[in-house]
Amino acid sequence: MKEDHVEHTVRSIARLRAEHHESASRLQRFLALLTGGLARPRSLVIVLIGVILWIGLNLMLAAVGRNALDPPPFFWMSDAVSLLSLFMVVLVIGAQRHEEQLAQRREMLLLELAVRSEQKIAKVIALIEESRRDNPLLPDRNDPGAETLSQPSDPGSVLDAIKQAQQTPK
Repeated sequence: MKEDHVEHTVRSIARLRAEHHESASRLQRFLALLTGGLARPRSLVIVLIGVILWIGLNLMLAAVGRNALDPPPFFWMSDAVSLLSLFMVVLVIGAQRHEEQLAQRREMLLLELAVRSEQKIAKVIALIEESRRDNPLLPDRNDPGAETLSQPSDPGSVLDAIKQAQQTPK
């Protein structure tokens, strides 16, 4: 049974993602798992409960006349939160870097598909124009627009034109 081109495209994109995941090191997979867990609302609730319990325990100990583990203004808690924040920043940056690699692969895939689609469209226009010229029932006329569209764009020339347009002062 012939596979539908949409299904084939979907499978190709899924394969790209799977290959990206498989190429990740164990540490990168662990970081992705950890980042995914930290990105959930329950993580915020857990941190909030921890802070409330820490403050509450220390205030309660002080209220009953015992030595608080971390009396106000809670320097140890502040240091722990700062250290946790540093770890989270490093964790998020590492996960973002890995996901950026996947995004770059997607961009390249999209660019390649766009270039190939443009080439196919140019070929179809050229074939239609050739068919029109060869058909004795159709009047022979010069269509400069169709002639221009029948030529595929050169990606290098397009890139040069984009660079030049970006450098031109407005």
